[in-house]
Amino acid sequence: MWNLPSQSCLHTYSKAHSGIIQSLSMSPSATSSQTYGRHLLSCSTDRTVKMWNADPRPDHTGWMGDAADSEDEDGEEDATAAGNARRGGLLSYQMAQKPPSQPLALYAGKSAFNSVSHHFSRQQFASASSVIQIWDLNRSGASGTGNEAIKTIQWGSDAESINVLRFNSSEKEVLASAGSDRSVVLYDLRAGKPLTKMVMTVSSFPVRWLGMGFH
Repeated sequence: MWNLPSQSCLHTYSKAHSGIIQSLSMSPSATSSQTYGRHLLSCSTDRTVKMWNADPRPDHTGWMGDAADSEDEDGEEDATAAGNARRGGLLSYQMAQKPPSQPLALYAGKSAFNSVSHHFSRQQFASASSVIQIWDLNRSGASGTGNEAIKTIQWGSDAESINVLRFNSSEKEVLASAGSDRSVVLYDLRAGKPLTKMVMTVSSFPVRWLGMGFH
């Protein structure tokens, strides 16, 4: 994790995955909650998605707790809660005890993950492999079956690899993906199915490397 103004590294999540890290997604500020606060999602060819503390060094990311200024236990708890609220969410006691080097949660699937995208207003994210899966941040698990996913969407029986996907920032229930078959597919979470599929005349891989600017 980097500080752009100072061009300095704030924290290194060492040994984050046993496979290649394919994609990262930061939680939008609108999704900060009393459970997680600011967090980072990573997905890998090791068939896992992991959630990390995105404020590993609060003194370098614009947040400082007020507990040190309190004079009694009640005041200390109130000040800490106020500081965490400014941070963007109050981490649960269990998660607050985990060092930044450990993931806050793990989500396991049946196959390698190629891309991950955080929902812009909900505590949910989407993952891409041979299918699109929607996950609830509160339902993590390491079963490896992918059963913790709350929804699985795919276009017919096609088993092509989905290289990248992104939520739309304004139409928040709309999701787009680009696949290895040169296709770009739009999905509507409200309908729970694909809306339309467009097949490009050239490879969709450049879309992946450009970050799929989906507006």
